[in-house]
Amino acid sequence: MRAKWICGVAALFGAGMLVGQVMAEGHEEKEGAGAGGPPMWMVLTKEHKDNLKWAGDWIVEMEFMMGPGKVLKSTGVAKFEPVMGGRYMKQSFSCAMDGMAYTGMGFHGYDVIAKEHVSIWLDNQSTYMGLSRGTATEMKGIGPSHILGKLAPYKHVFKHTDDNNMTMEFWDTMPDGKLGRTGTLKYSRK
Repeated sequence: MRAKWICGVAALFGAGMLVGQVMAEGHEEKEGAGAGGPPMWMVLTKEHKDNLKWAGDWIVEMEFMMGPGKVLKSTGVAKFEPVMGGRYMKQSFSCAMDGMAYTGMGFHGYDVIAKEHVSIWLDNQSTYMGLSRGTATEMKGIGPSHILGKLAPYKHVFKHTDDNNMTMEFWDTMPDGKLGRTGTLKYSRK
């Protein structure tokens, strides 16, 4: 029985290596990859190095439009740290939002195969796991809309003023079907 299990694992490993080799064929090699170097999907790019600038502790000023005439303001803290050898940035976030403790965790990285930025977000107030894809300045996804009460497209817009200040805007689908700005996070390095 153990021999069958070992053979099965070996077969899966071999198949995985073959699939990886086939996927690599026809793809442009990145900096540091090539003959004798690691496969392109393992190499850190300029985009990964740019993400490392976020590392550190931040104060976050938040403002969200919760409905006509209702603006929710709060201040939170965020910590960005590189994980998985600098391939991803992990954000740990906390604040009090409308009298309730809010904590969230996000992971952001650059996918060299798809050539796009990818983020995932999880928090203690939702069972939804947010996934967005795009550029360093604009990412899009589909998620639960507090405005429409159903899944709808959204986007996040990022502005990096300098190494110590950045802004993230939330744009959600409005009843007319167009995207409208519903929130802003202003990050200032501690």
